[in-house]
Amino acid sequence: MQTQWRFAGALTGPDTSLIHLSVYRIPRPEPPAALRNALEPVLDRDGQIRDWRLSATQDSPPEGGAPAKHRPADIDVLRSYRQWRSSYVSERILGDVGTLEGLLRWTDRQLDSTVLHAFHLPECKLHFKECLRARSDASRARDLCRNPVHQGLALYLDDHRAPARGFYAGDEPTVIAATSGIKLIATTSELRLQAELSQTANDTKIIGWRHVEGQCLLSTAEGGEQQADAQVGALLRQLAPAAKKVTVRQLPLTTIFGPLLEPIIDMTGIAIRQQSELQVRRGIAAGEYQPRSSAW
Repeated sequence: MQTQWRFAGALTGPDTSLIHLSVYRIPRPEPPAALRNALEPVLDRDGQIRDWRLSATQDSPPEGGAPAKHRPADIDVLRSYRQWRSSYVSERILGDVGTLEGLLRWTDRQLDSTVLHAFHLPECKLHFKECLRARSDASRARDLCRNPVHQGLALYLDDHRAPARGFYAGDEPTVIAATSGIKLIATTSELRLQAELSQTANDTKIIGWRHVEGQCLLSTAEGGEQQADAQVGALLRQLAPAAKKVTVRQLPLTTIFGPLLEPIIDMTGIAIRQQSELQVRRGIAAGEYQPRSSAW
């Protein structure tokens, strides 16, 4: 029987979900006849159709086989759908909620912006004036974080060359993940594991970890690897659920937060030019016929 622990902190739980930005040029598009049978509607809170996505199921079984649910759509249908959908909507992934929280923690110290907090809501719409303010504040934040004095910590997953997640601790150490008796504490320069009630060594600076055959091995600043107990391993798994290897690095904030600020600047610009709303949502975007493989 697997033990269940409660987790908290800036980079755990729902904070791993992705934020999607969308600008619709046509509010309620009507699908072409050739695609209608392959689509299912996406409804808004009022029960109205706001978008269309490819159906997750196929009515007819593959030749010589039983019906299969959740098969990828036929490649020609998928290509036609994406081409049609791009004609009425622009869409970008902003990033994960936990990294955005780090960005907002930093911008709260650097500039007086409330509109950027709208991107942290589970779902919202930004109108013309709000898009103008958000674009201006995001541009200011982008310029400010280019100053190399601003540093943060980032997580590199597996063999990816770009950081997947990041956080800003500020002047005080910040708990980014915690469970009973165990805390991961970040500063601007290091990540420390405090595990008072664990068999894992207490107050250890860690520079990464990897999961091997059900075990979690910590890479410490002193060199070498240390086996973590099950509770520590489960806590670290919360930060990057699907990653086999995680590396922690100190980076300039422009490297960590730039990938979040650029989509805000780009998508607010599109909304301003189109005189349309910018829609912010968490989770899988309407245009994704199946969840993308993700390191978190």
